[in-house]
Amino acid sequence: AYYVAHGGSTYSVLWNTDEWNRHMSAWRYLRHVVSWPISSTARAIVPIVGTFTAWAALVCFSDKVLGVPLTMAMAPLTLVSSALALLLTLRTNASLQRLTEARAAWGASVLYSRIFAGVLTTRVFPVNPSAAFLAARLVSTVGWSLRASTLGKGTDLEALNALLPSTEVAWIAAQRKPALATLDRIGHILRTLAKDPAYSALPLAAESHRILLEQISNLDGVVGICERILSSPVPPTYTLLTSRVLVLWLACVPLALRGMQLGAITVILGTFFTAYIMIGIDEIAIEIEEPMRLLPTNQICNALMLDVASRLAPDPAMPPVKIGSFSHAEEVEEN
Repeated sequence: AYYVAHGGSTYSVLWNTDEWNRHMSAWRYLRHVVSWPISSTARAIVPIVGTFTAWAALVCFSDKVLGVPLTMAMAPLTLVSSALALLLTLRTNASLQRLTEARAAWGASVLYSRIFAGVLTTRVFPVNPSAAFLAARLVSTVGWSLRASTLGKGTDLEALNALLPSTEVAWIAAQRKPALATLDRIGHILRTLAKDPAYSALPLAAESHRILLEQISNLDGVVGICERILSSPVPPTYTLLTSRVLVLWLACVPLALRGMQLGAITVILGTFFTAYIMIGIDEIAIEIEEPMRLLPTNQICNALMLDVASRLAPDPAMPPVKIGSFSHAEEVEEN
């Protein structure tokens, strides 16, 4: 089971039914308010929200501090509000799309690896156990290598040394892209395996070989998706425009509120909550724009490794099938 971090809901772990029940509980409102002080998003935006709150206080007492009251009409602020809301919405939607695509890619990597391991178990292992085990170990390291590269950590030697012989580790670690090198190594093993008469003579050998190669190609595509997401952000010009418009708009909020003859406490609190909401939305978009830091890739890689291992070496072992004596009638009788 995986549990949430810091006492609150998080996307950075794999959820189970307990987490979903907790997430949908009616008590979530109280829990979210109580955990407010430890919110990573809240802590990240404290400086900028505090700056606008201090600016609001200065505006309220500008007549005493500066000798000139600072005010403006509400109409210009209202005109810009719709455009700002559209900018924040499109910015957040673009970031959320990147997060969704990255999570789908990592989920697909688990699926492709499981299919690959399943075919190894039924088609390769019976005729060449050593090739099956090596290919399974290699495919289990693809996720770890991809995780390390997308997080800027180079090569995950700890995972490679735990799963592979030293000669394989030395070769993979020396390559520019270890994840792709691992897939190439698996392809080389499959090409060598295809020359084995004991394997190629099996019924449907060509079809099972095609499925294995197809999964390697699919994993190659997953690596490409992750590399594209990492190297191509939401256009920075869009982010710059959103930030500039948001800062100018928030700077005008206390001026407009003061122009409506509202009290100092109302202006300061109104500015604080408005800044917290608007800056918070923009901060969330920034956080999810680079999804590799947010996704539970460590747990996904562990799950992939365990799924591959359980298919190739189930515990307990799968019972033998007696083709000659097995029948549907016997199955019904046993049940």
